[in-house]
Amino acid sequence: MVALLNDPQSPFELACAAEVFGGVHAEVPARYTFEICARRPGPLPTTTGYPLLVESGLDALRRADTVVVPGWQPPGGPVPDDVLDALRAAHRRGA
Repeated sequence: MVALLNDPQSPFELACAAEVFGGVHAEVPARYTFEICARRPGPLPTTTGYPLLVESGLDALRRADTVVVPGWQPPGGPVPDDVLDALRAAHRRGA
């Protein structure tokens, strides 16, 4: 399970995805491993003013069984071609 983040990332939307797909609870068996990625690894600005350190780039989408995009900012904003290509490739693989 990979969450694709964008600048500026909303921590709230990311937290929702992380809780649903990456939350670890003793009474609930883990069904996913949770990873974040962005177009480029490194510090990623958030809507609340602090950076998130993203360690994986778009290559993470190649190994994802599930992809979520938690709150693309700005809504309806442009999506770079390399991001679209990576998402489409993941979709073709069944992610």
